Amino acid sequence: MIVEATVRLVGISEEFASAIAAFPSVNAASRAVSEIIRCGIDPAALELLATECMDLMQKIKDLFDPKGILNPGKMFPIHK
Repeated sequence: MIVEATVRLVGISEEFASAIAAFPSVNAASRAVSEIIRCGIDPAALELLATECMDLMQKIKDLFDPKGILNPGKMFPIHK
């Protein structure tokens, strides 16, 4: 049973950015996250996706957007 919870309220940032990065291992990704936080950046969200998940997401995007006109280059590299 939870009897106490601590929460932190933060405002919505005026600026935000997103990025996709590939790492050779989960350990390398974990070290990168630690460095991001150590540098004082407070990420709102971080996701760890296997290569297979990224490949599936690309296939789904290609299925629904075969001409690549919806947000080109925003989530996945532009295919030539």
